[in-house]
Amino acid sequence: MAERSASSPPAEGDEAVLRVEDTGVGIEPEDLPHVTDKFYKAGSSRSGSGLGLAICQEIAELHGGRLLLRSEPGAGTSAELILPLLPTRSVERQEAHSL
Repeated sequence: MAERSASSPPAEGDEAVLRVEDTGVGIEPEDLPHVTDKFYKAGSSRSGSGLGLAICQEIAELHGGRLLLRSEPGAGTSAELILPLLPTRSVERQEAHSL
């Protein structure tokens, strides 16, 4: 199984994880480093615009998170969008009052 992690270093504290996986054709290891490039499509038979994973990568970077991709040709692909959770305003207020 090929794996690719792209973005910022892991965030400290709690994180939200959105995981999507399929049982499709998978992504070849040589294509995996390029799938977050805008308009990149692995193979000529693929449909789509080539923007989906590029947008996910941009979201991850803008929020200090990361995008983790795993794929096995012939078995499918999984994508995890991992974003840091921010403390709620009530927690921030409680901490400010305790100082």
